[in-house]
Amino acid sequence: MKFFNFLFAFLLVAALTSCDTTKKVSSTTPSTSATTNSARVDTRQAPTKPTRTKPVKPKMDTDVEVVEVEKPSMEKPSMQKPSTTVKPTKTDVKIPSKNNADDISKTKADVKKPGTPTIGKVPGAITWEAANERYSAEGTFKNWRMTDVKMIGDDLTTLTAKLEIDLTSIWEKSPKLTDHLKADDYFGVAKYQLATIEVTKVAKGAGSYNADMLLKMRGKEQKLKGTFTVTKMKPLTIKGSAMVDRSIFGIGTENTSVPNEIKVMFDTVIPR
Repeated sequence: MKFFNFLFAFLLVAALTSCDTTKKVSSTTPSTSATTNSARVDTRQAPTKPTRTKPVKPKMDTDVEVVEVEKPSMEKPSMQKPSTTVKPTKTDVKIPSKNNADDISKTKADVKKPGTPTIGKVPGAITWEAANERYSAEGTFKNWRMTDVKMIGDDLTTLTAKLEIDLTSIWEKSPKLTDHLKADDYFGVAKYQLATIEVTKVAKGAGSYNADMLLKMRGKEQKLKGTFTVTKMKPLTIKGSAMVDRSIFGIGTENTSVPNEIKVMFDTVIPR
């Protein structure tokens, strides 16, 4: 009896196991219709999409020289101000010898004040006279020189020379008159600082000499006749005079109480 029960149990278990295996096979194995439908679907060719190809970068030739470009400097420019200090330059200064009077005269002539002509050592005196009923003026030019002096030996007939007169140096014993003479309506020294006299054609007369003189002043000129005598031979010194027409140069023309012709006198050494 026990044997039959055991056998029955064994067969029951075997039947149940067989049934479970069948279900698993059926679930994993597709049916014929399903397989057919699947085959139909697979036989349809799906439309092909155009494929995008990425551009192929050309290979860089290894022989090409790569030049590095220097990047501009980002450093801020210096804000330091340029130096304005000017170093003085050395100049050669000629110091005349004590025994050389010509060098001393030239050195003084080279020293020029602003607004005044270059005048050197004064060789003598130039004075002038002018008078009216109320006053007799006697003045001088304190600054003048003689240049371009040429003469053979002591022969005055071969003398030629040039005088340069600093008009700003005009002087009269009255300070008020001195200032007046420097004004524009007289000598106008703010604009005209220099007058020149050229001496030529010296001729010997009866006890005196005559010379042609050309006076240039204030943009005008006048030919003068000068007369002089020799007062000393060593050094050679002369003394003389000439008449200047002030109306030609427009000097004090409104003052009609003074004659137009002014006597100018000179007493000077002839530089050798």
